[in-house]
Amino acid sequence: MKRILPILLFFCVIFSLTAQNNHVVKVKFYGGYIIPANVYKNLNTKGPALGAELNYEILPSGRYSWEKHWGYPTLGVGILGTDLGNPQVLGMMLAVYPYVNWNFVRTDAIEFGLKTGMGAAFFSKTHAANGGYVAAYLSAGLNFQFNINKNAAIALDLGYNATNNGEIYLPNSTMNMVYGALGFRYRMGSSSYSYPRISRADNLPYKFMINASVGAGFRNDRRDKLPEVQSNVHADIVWKTTNCYAVGPAIDLGFTPNGMRLGVALANAFTMGRVTGLIDAGYYVYDKVAQNNGFKGFWYKFDPNETDGPLYLRAGLRVRIFDNIFAQVTGKTHLYRFDYIEFGIGYSIPYSTARGSRFGGRTSRYGYGYSRAR
Repeated sequence: MKRILPILLFFCVIFSLTAQNNHVVKVKFYGGYIIPANVYKNLNTKGPALGAELNYEILPSGRYSWEKHWGYPTLGVGILGTDLGNPQVLGMMLAVYPYVNWNFVRTDAIEFGLKTGMGAAFFSKTHAANGGYVAAYLSAGLNFQFNINKNAAIALDLGYNATNNGEIYLPNSTMNMVYGALGFRYRMGSSSYSYPRISRADNLPYKFMINASVGAGFRNDRRDKLPEVQSNVHADIVWKTTNCYAVGPAIDLGFTPNGMRLGVALANAFTMGRVTGLIDAGYYVYDKVAQNNGFKGFWYKFDPNETDGPLYLRAGLRVRIFDNIFAQVTGKTHLYRFDYIEFGIGYSIPYSTARGSRFGGRTSRYGYGYSRAR
């Protein structure tokens, strides 16, 4: 705790220097419990994980169409420090993660919502469950706010988080934790703030979109060797069903040190301005890695210690950089095993319904939810 608090206070001062009336700071005491699964049962994780968390949030402005499409969510970034309940064995953890908070209930006295985020966690030690100092960090939970006045409130979070190094280093056991956090919330800026009025948003200007990307990452299959490069070529065609969701078929061509894989998937895209959330559910129609290990057939029984299996889930974020070019980070998992974390770049071709529009080109300036609401 003595190491964590000065770090959080430093970031609090930095954030406050540029604060506007729709900027919010939350400081909370954090308590969690590591679920004693797999190897964590032998690491004495019975004690509570104590720490502190700092959140910096931007309340909705109502200026952009994507805010209306998603019901005016709050965007934020969190910095969490905790001793993991046993710092002598597990060390300390510092997590940094952006998140989105959707308010389901908002009154003068109380607010209630769902908070989901994804970022990175940094550890001071490695141990028998986690062989690396860096891991992916996922968090989801309920957010409560009890208002004292327009600026101040008591904040309460109840939720779940998980860390996984993505098979870059072994061992790699996912650390699952349930947590609660209680603290103080303060809205910055001198002028008053009002939540935007609910109004009709402009429709996204495309019927469907073609996306193609290339990416690569690292994976370690055995403790006695270094991580090896894996790469993937991905393409999908997604149709707009609502102003924040598109769905369609996808194909993945993966290259590993042990062979090639060809997968088909159902692609799901959740658009929020320049950022799009990706969730693909797929199946390997060809898997040289599994064949090399003696597993054949369209639907085969497999040993998770020897192969990943035919099903896969690909989830991550895509961020538009400029025009139709985007960067993305995704994680691929299987039914029993994590695969790897992939970093890539790609190109989008939207088919727009706007008058005089063409495939790709400058049609992207209008949309995917990027434009300001009228």
